[in-house]
Amino acid sequence: MLSKIIIPMAIQLRIDDIGWQNSADESSIGRPSRTAMPRKHHWKDYIFLNKLGEALNQKISCSLVLGEWDKDNFLKGQKGFCWDPDNWDMSSWIDMEYNSKAFEILESGEYIDYTFHGVLHGVYANDGRQITERELYTMKYDSETDTYLDETTWKSKEEIKRTLDMFFRIYNSWGFKKSVKSIACGNANYGAPNSEGNRMYAKFFSEYGIDVWQDVWYDMSPKTADVTEGVTCLKLNLDKMIPWNECDYNPDKMLPYHDLGDKNFYGDFCTHWVNYLHYDPDQNCRHLSKWVEYYKKQGETFGYMLSRDVCFAASQAVYSQYSIITFQDDKCIIDLSKVDMQNARALKNEFYISFKNGICPIVCEGGCISKYETHKDFVTYKILRNSSDKITLNLHKR
Repeated sequence: MLSKIIIPMAIQLRIDDIGWQNSADESSIGRPSRTAMPRKHHWKDYIFLNKLGEALNQKISCSLVLGEWDKDNFLKGQKGFCWDPDNWDMSSWIDMEYNSKAFEILESGEYIDYTFHGVLHGVYANDGRQITERELYTMKYDSETDTYLDETTWKSKEEIKRTLDMFFRIYNSWGFKKSVKSIACGNANYGAPNSEGNRMYAKFFSEYGIDVWQDVWYDMSPKTADVTEGVTCLKLNLDKMIPWNECDYNPDKMLPYHDLGDKNFYGDFCTHWVNYLHYDPDQNCRHLSKWVEYYKKQGETFGYMLSRDVCFAASQAVYSQYSIITFQDDKCIIDLSKVDMQNARALKNEFYISFKNGICPIVCEGGCISKYETHKDFVTYKILRNSSDKITLNLHKR
């Protein structure tokens, strides 16, 4: 019976590296790799984000990098944030028309959400050398050889706070109003969510109103979601990613998000901004219908659904990970006690459950059930909980 009933993972789209204008990959000279787009970014590049979200009825998680939005030169003299802090002068370099129009699109975009990704997507030595592109980590320094070793270490609490404060200082200087509920900083592949360092991170994130941590999480297996300090950690499906620097990608080449027989379900689908963009910004949407078709098709897979926003995906992931489903006669019993024990701040009092054709719930005790989506091979229902930690469904078999 368990093969016919499942609490699905909700696929949340995350698009990384939103915010750059200079797209050049300068990693070879110790600067950001950015997007590697073969042209500067245009304000029209932001339009695609909202159009994709609108077509999918999902608020896209847009991972923001805001260093090139520093119109007030907050980074000047700030060691560790950029490659030339003493001569930093973004107020002269910035294209205000680009940033102003981009700001309007981001803020007015009903299907755009914000994710913290970084200030300049890296850590820099006092002399301007780039240490790592992982913004909240650093590398161990060997004073004898004056080199940084390929050994990652956590930033201090003070440095993590300094980084987040700088991001939000730039963020607030523009008057961004949407709340930042998630973070994606490429750090967590060095430990499990409950490791000492990641608990420290999560605690800091919580203080900034962040409820969801989207990352690689190699050490989470076999789990695909976990909760640390109230922050829900969503695992990224890395195997299906497009090359980070490939522009104008044709989704006809995409593999299915979920391969048959793969028991690991992932809620965080990450691509990069450049993957969707054309060399001519007026042609950015030429593959839009194909992208929409691809993502909707993934939601037709039993065990998956499309998310509505990142907190929707995080909540559904906790229900999927920690609910215990058992059967007694013609009843399906869903024990939610472990779900509630996680104390996830993103948790909602509703969740979704899918039944393959031939089985359907007819009575719901402990909540209210309603049909949410009908697919070719299964139907997904929404369950609105009451105060009980147990849901009992009477089943009808056809």
